[in-house]
Parts: sequence; structure tokens; C-alpha cells
Amino acid sequence: SKELVEQVEHLVKECKGTSDVEVLAHAKDSYGRTAIEVAVPKIKKAMQKRLLFLGRYDIVKGTPIHKSATSVIVKAYDAIAHEEYKRKYQEAMKEHDVFTIHNLKSILSEYGMEVDKKLLKDMMERYDTDSDKKLSEDEFANLCTEILDGGHKRTIVLKFFSNKTQFDREVDSRGQRKDGKDALDKKFVVQILETHDLTKEKPELMPRPDLNLKGYKHIITMPYADRNLDTIFR
Repeated sequence: SKELVEQVEHLVKECKGTSDVEVLAHAKDSYGRTAIEVAVPKIKKAMQKRLLFLGRYDIVKGTPIHKSATSVIVKAYDAIAHEEYKRKYQEAMKEHDVFTIHNLKSILSEYGMEVDKKLLKDMMERYDTDSDKKLSEDEFANLCTEILDGGHKRTIVLKFFSNKTQFDREVDSRGQRKDGKDALDKKFVVQILETHDLTKEKPELMPRPDLNLKGYKHIITMPYADRNLDTIFR
């Protein structure tokens, strides 16, 4: 019921420490599913807000991928990638009645994947599970999860900057020029997924206390792949 959902949501928000939330979130039912996996959206979001950095990033423990005087790079999982794919679909549908092959090509390109027309057509047909000649929001999100994330959680890297000028320069180099064209070829440069300004977003908790990231207020997120790591360092 709505009242029960609100009670659980309030309980999660009022827990003094994250350890109690972790116990609740990872409690399993008789089928082996965790509470956070099967929770209704409002409760799941409340748990994620308490347990994950910025309510979405599960940062991997251990030695960071890279660390310098002005930046730190860590591996993480994006817990809300599936919802992000649905948002991309909704944005595309604001201008179209039907999700087209052009929409699919454009969105995959944003994630650094260039696909020829034949393969795009094959993707459309494969993930059109109800055979209605178009992709629904769920079908598109499932396609992205399979094609981009291998059917698992989206693995990304977070690059923290202590220097805003360096952050701005990197965003400009990996993003778009003022004329709307890509600053650098997406085939050779790892593209930015998200940017975060911690002076505005004010996270409830800073991740990885062992890395002392309090002075690192600006972040870019990028796809994770071993072949990409050398270009991410630059």
C-alpha cells in the first residue's frame, strides 16, 4: 500500500548509519533476491541515495586506476543505467511518434558506438520482442543493457578533479565545439557520459574515505574498457 511504502521510505531515510541500510537492502527473500532488487521505485531510490555515491554510483574498492596531484580515477558501477536508457528514449520520442533506426544510431553514437545500417536493422528486429515493427521504451532499454553493458551493470570510470580549469578543459576536449561538431573523433576519444559539480549537487556522503576526495569537486564519468584507459588518463 502507499502508506506502507511511505513508512519504509521514511525508515530508510532516518537510519543513522549506512550499515543498517545495507543490512536491509541486501536481505534476501526465499528466491535469493535482495530487497533492493525487488523494491518498488520509491524505496529503491531511497536505499540508493543512502548507499551509493550521488544515489547511483557503486565505487569499486581497492587501488584507484590512476591518481595524480589533480585527478583521481576509480572504477564504478552505474546502478541507474537502465533508467537512464529509458530517459534517452523518452527524449527521442518528444520529436517522433515512432522510435526509428535513426534514433537508435544517434543514441548509440552518443555512447561511442558507431554501427552500420545493416547491423542497426538487425538490432531493431532482434529486440522488437512483440514484432510490432518498432521499439518500445522497455525494448530499447533492454537493447542498450545487452549491447552496451553485456547484460550486466554498466561499468564506468569516475574521474575526479581538484582543479576546475583542468576539468573544464577536459570536458571541452571530449565534448562538442561551439559550432556543434565533435571536438575530437569519437572513434579515438572516450566520450563523457555525465558531469557532476559537487559544489551544487551536495552528496550525502563522499566515497572512498581512504582516497581523501573532499577537495575533488568536479567529476566526469566515462565508459570503462581496458583499451580505453590510456586515453582516459590524458
